[in-house]
Amino acid sequence: FDATLELFGFAADTSRVDSVRVQLAGTVGSHQATLTAKGLQGSLALLLSGGLVDSTWTGQIDSLAFMHPRSGEWHLVAPAHLTAGRSGGDLDSLRLQSESAALLVAGSWERNGAWQGRMRLEGFGLDRVPMKLPENMSMVGVLEARADLSGQGNRTLGTADLSVEACTLLV
Repeated sequence: FDATLELFGFAADTSRVDSVRVQLAGTVGSHQATLTAKGLQGSLALLLSGGLVDSTWTGQIDSLAFMHPRSGEWHLVAPAHLTAGRSGGDLDSLRLQSESAALLVAGSWERNGAWQGRMRLEGFGLDRVPMKLPENMSMVGVLEARADLSGQGNRTLGTADLSVEACTLLV
């Protein structure tokens, strides 16, 4: 199969999206999917490859890149394995890099509603965080964050830590 879907000029929540393009190519057992999106708030490019066998899709995120005016350009460091099926799914070690900052995300979910996930953010400059500061002020420093969460239904358990290193308010 080979299919393309294109959408132009619409709003998603409060953001304007100029264009979205989805392309699928291959067979049920071995295919690729690409997604590109562009708008005033940035852009996104995603490439997935994999296949469907016995009602389970197994593959990987081959590339992922996005740009946001404030948080910068991010890209996938290495392919991230992904599975999804009727019984659940798993995302293994999605690692994004932007300048000296890194974001690691992993998780899994089960059909019965149980899920778990972890996130690490390292070396993210405070100057890239959207803040409402007076016009002549800025803040510099480094943001570090981590979360290890699990849940079922509307119940969530876990830990989350946020730290700011070498924070300075510039006037």
